[in-house]
Amino acid sequence: MITNTYIFRFALDKKIIPSVALGLCLGFHTAFATEMPERFVPAVLPIERVVLSTSGVALFQQGGKVDGQVEVQLQANTSEMNDLLKSLVYWDQGQGRIVGVRYPGQSALERILSGLALDLSNNPGWVDILTQLRGQEITLEQTSGATLTARVLGADRRTVRIGDQWLELDYLNLVSDTGLESIQLDQIRRFELTDVRLQSDLSRALSALAQDRQSERKRVSLYLAGEGEREVAITYIAEAPIWKTSYRLLLSEGNTQEAASLQTWALVENTSDQDWHEISLALISGRPLSFIEDLYQSRFIERPVHESVAFQSIVPQTYALARGAAADTVIAEGVMPLAMYAPSPAPAPAPSSSPSPKAGGIDNVGGADVGTHFEYRLDNVTLPRQQSAMLPILNAQVEITPVSIYDAQVHAKHPLRGARVRNLSDKPLPEGPMTVMMGQSYVGDARIDHIPAGAERMISYAVDLDVQVQRDGQQYDTQLTQGRVEKGMLILQKTRQRETIYHATNESAQQRDLMVLHPRHADWQLANQAYALDETEQHYRVTLDLEAQSEQRLIVKETRVDWERIQLGPLNEAQLLYWSTQGAIAADTKAKLAEAAALRQAWSRAEQVLADVEHPIARIYEEQARIRANLEVLEAGSSLYVRLVDRLNLQENQLEQLEAQLLTAQSDVQKARSTFEDYIAGL
Repeated sequence: MITNTYIFRFALDKKIIPSVALGLCLGFHTAFATEMPERFVPAVLPIERVVLSTSGVALFQQGGKVDGQVEVQLQANTSEMNDLLKSLVYWDQGQGRIVGVRYPGQSALERILSGLALDLSNNPGWVDILTQLRGQEITLEQTSGATLTARVLGADRRTVRIGDQWLELDYLNLVSDTGLESIQLDQIRRFELTDVRLQSDLSRALSALAQDRQSERKRVSLYLAGEGEREVAITYIAEAPIWKTSYRLLLSEGNTQEAASLQTWALVENTSDQDWHEISLALISGRPLSFIEDLYQSRFIERPVHESVAFQSIVPQTYALARGAAADTVIAEGVMPLAMYAPSPAPAPAPSSSPSPKAGGIDNVGGADVGTHFEYRLDNVTLPRQQSAMLPILNAQVEITPVSIYDAQVHAKHPLRGARVRNLSDKPLPEGPMTVMMGQSYVGDARIDHIPAGAERMISYAVDLDVQVQRDGQQYDTQLTQGRVEKGMLILQKTRQRETIYHATNESAQQRDLMVLHPRHADWQLANQAYALDETEQHYRVTLDLEAQSEQRLIVKETRVDWERIQLGPLNEAQLLYWSTQGAIAADTKAKLAEAAALRQAWSRAEQVLADVEHPIARIYEEQARIRANLEVLEAGSSLYVRLVDRLNLQENQLEQLEAQLLTAQSDVQKARSTFEDYIAGL
C-alpha cells in the first residue's frame, strides 16, 4: 500500500535542490530494489541545525560535505520512525541525488503470529498450545526421569479428588506404541518437537514477540549518488520537549509609568542521543500543527474470496453520487506534515526599530517573521546530549503603566498590584512566567500570554495590602420606558437598573490607579460606557483615580431592557384605564387605550342591564316551582288553590314582559362585545 507524503519546498539562495526521500521517488534505481549496491561508502553527517517548536516535535538538520556515492545512516527507535518517514527531506547543493532509503520493516504482530503453524496470539495457555499440537510427535521427559516419544492426542483440564480436596489439573493425552497415555502436566519436566518446521515456527513466533516488546534503535540508511565533493543536508522532524520561556521584568524604584527592561530567557533541552556542537538553533514562538500517522507499521487489506457464479447469488447494488470529479478520477489520501525549513545559514540579526537597554549584559538574538510564526535564531549553540540549558534570547523594551486590579473572585478585600505592559520591541513575547524585580529587590511573580509586537497585556504580581475594597450588595429599580399596541397586544418596554457600590480606601502615601473587574452578565450593559476602560467576555474594567490616603466610592450602574406583552382582550376597563394614564406611553397609544376602556365599560354596562333582567326571571321561576308543589297537595277549587292559580297567571304575564327585555339586553351585550373585540383586533 503506497502512502503519499507531501513536503513543502523552499527556494534557497544557494540553489540547493531537494530530493524527496520517501514514497515513490523518481531518483530510485531499479537495481536498488533487488540488491544492495556495494559502491556506497559510509559517511557521517553531524547535526548542524535544530528548530524547536511548541508542538511537541523538533526539526533536525544533519549536513556536511560528502564525496562521491555515500551511505548515510540515521538512528531512530520504533516510536520515532513515523515522524522520520513522514518528514525526511534530502538536500543536495551539487548534482547529486538520493538513490533510495532502506529501513527494517515491521509487520503487524498478530498477523505474523496467526500466519505461523503454531499460533501464539492472544497469549494462549499450555492447554491451548498443546491442543494446537494434536497429531504432532513430541519427545518428553518426565520428572521421574523417564522419556517418552508419542503423538499428541489433545490436552484437557479435569477435576480430580486428591485426599479430601477436589483440584483442577491439566493433562496431556498421548498415543504411543503401547497405547493411550494421560500424563499430568506438572509431571512433565521438558518436551521437544520432532518436526523441524514446527520448531522453526515456534522460534519465529517467540522472536516476533520479543522484537515487539523491544524499543531498539532502527538503522535507516540513505544512499546518495553523485560525483565529486559537495554539500548535502538531511532534515526530518522527531519528538522533542517544547521549549519554554521565562522573563525578568526590571522595574525602577517607585514603579512609575516609563519604559522598563524585560529580560527573556529560553529553556531548551537536548533529549536526543547526539551532542549539539556549535549548531544553529531556531526557536519558534507560534503553534505549528503536528500529528502522528502510522507509516512504519505494515498495512494489509482484506481481500474478498471469489466464488464461482454458479454458487453465488447477485445482491442489489447501490452507488454513491459522484460530485466534483469525473468517474475515473482517483483521490489519494495523503499526509500534510509541518513545513520544512531549508538548510541555510541563519541570517544576521535584524536591526531593532528602537534601542533596547542592555540590562545585565543580555544581547538580543537574531529573529525573523516567517508568516505563521516568529523564529528566534541563535548561532554556535553547544549542548551535550541529555542536558538542558537556559539561553538569553531577548532584552525587550516594554512600557509599564502601574495599576491595582481588584477582582472579588480573586481576593474579596485587596486588589493586586500589577501593570499594563506594552511590548515596544519588534519581536513577539511568547507566553511564560515572569519574575518582577524593583531595583534589586524581588516583588513578585507574574505570567503573561503571547504578546505580539506593539500589543498590550495586563499582569499582576503581588497583593496590594495598602488598598482595601468593599463591594456592597446590589440595588435594583424598574421603570416603564415605552409602550405600544400591536395586533391586540400591549407591548411594554421596562428598563431595569441596578447599582453596585465599591468602597475603596487607599492608606498608602501614593496615588493608585484602581481597576475594578466588574462581572458581566447576560443582557446587562453599563449605563455609561465611558466609565469602562475596556471589557472582556467576563468583566467590565472600570477605573478609579484613587488619591493617596483617601476613601472614595465607585458606583457601577447597569441597565437591562425587558419586554412584556399583555393581551388587551382579557383586561377590564379599570386595567385599560390604568395603562392609558401611564406617562411613559405615547399620547396616541394612551388615546387608543382610553377608547378601548370606554368600549369595555359599555360592554360591562350592557352586561349589568342583562343581569338586572335575568335576576327577576330567575326569582319568578323559583316562585312558580314552589306554587306548583303546593297545588299538588291542595284540593282543587279550594280558596287557597284558586289564589295560587291567580298568582301563577300574574307571574306568566310578568315573564312575557321580562323575556322581551331579556332579548333586547342580550342583543345589546353581543353588540357591545363585538364592538370592543373588533376595535382591539384593529389596533
